[in-house]
Amino acid sequence: MIFIKKTIIFYDFDLIGDSMKEDLSFYKKKLSTYLEDNEIVFSTKDIPYGCKFDLLSESCNLTMYYGKKGFSFRMQGKNKIVLIELEDEFSLLFAKTQKSSDTKDNLSASYTFSYMGSDETGKGDYFGPLVAVGVCLAQGDEDLVIQAGAKDSKQLNDTKIIKIAKKLYKLGFDKVKIVSLVPSKYNELYKKFSAQGKTLNDLMGWLHATIIKDLYKKNPKAELAIVDKFGKESYVLSNLGKDESNLKILQVPKAEKNLAVAAASIIARYELLKWHDKIRTEYEVDLALGAGQLQVSQAKRFVSKYGRDKLQEIAKLHFKSTKEVDSY
Repeated sequence: MIFIKKTIIFYDFDLIGDSMKEDLSFYKKKLSTYLEDNEIVFSTKDIPYGCKFDLLSESCNLTMYYGKKGFSFRMQGKNKIVLIELEDEFSLLFAKTQKSSDTKDNLSASYTFSYMGSDETGKGDYFGPLVAVGVCLAQGDEDLVIQAGAKDSKQLNDTKIIKIAKKLYKLGFDKVKIVSLVPSKYNELYKKFSAQGKTLNDLMGWLHATIIKDLYKKNPKAELAIVDKFGKESYVLSNLGKDESNLKILQVPKAEKNLAVAAASIIARYELLKWHDKIRTEYEVDLALGAGQLQVSQAKRFVSKYGRDKLQEIAKLHFKSTKEVDSY
């Protein structure tokens, strides 16, 4: 049995409540909502000073408890990769919002220097590519981004995404870097990383670092790269080298409030939509975003019509949905 212990960094306590019981109730509800949204089957059991979550669909458990250092969580399970990936997700879920007086750490600031932002989409979707995009903004470029209507892509419908993304391409190819791992390539790389004992977040770290390095070569005056944080900072930093040593790397959750990251998120979403349009034309099928029973049903119909071998061209095969499809 593998054992992982992680101390949680909390949101500001004054936003939660003064008592331990209120705090525990807040985090219990927050974790339950996350698990339900991601269709992870679980059960809960109250214990002294905490609560135990059995993640039935992931064959592991998580104990949330209150100790001398505050709230902590402890995870146990048999699959090391699953534990590492869940640890990263839960660490972000409970991560404290960082505050800084440093101008370069103010995500909503209008900078007087060149900087870049990167974001990705498709990580949680069974169908479609993993798309990562980086956008570099020099002084004056922010006006174009603002006029285009850029903001967090999650707040925009598909029609607006398409219109805004086309305007953002006017920044030029030297300031926009797109890497789209279509399912066949994604599956190949995921298999390669897994064989080395690495996780999806290792792959994403390599992807973001590749984008940062490429943009930095084309924009050597850039002083800052903002990454929408998805896990430990080392995932990205370990893939950067001496050539990027003068570039400050800032990794924060919900970084889309920054214009460069918002622009990157919109372009990434647009590239995802383009892939779905291509598949719709090629296979005459509509594939839903997300990962759940709807996607399993769609995959089963696809396999019945085109064969199991074709599934790797539209789906991320390591998802547990594939096992349900194969059992059909």
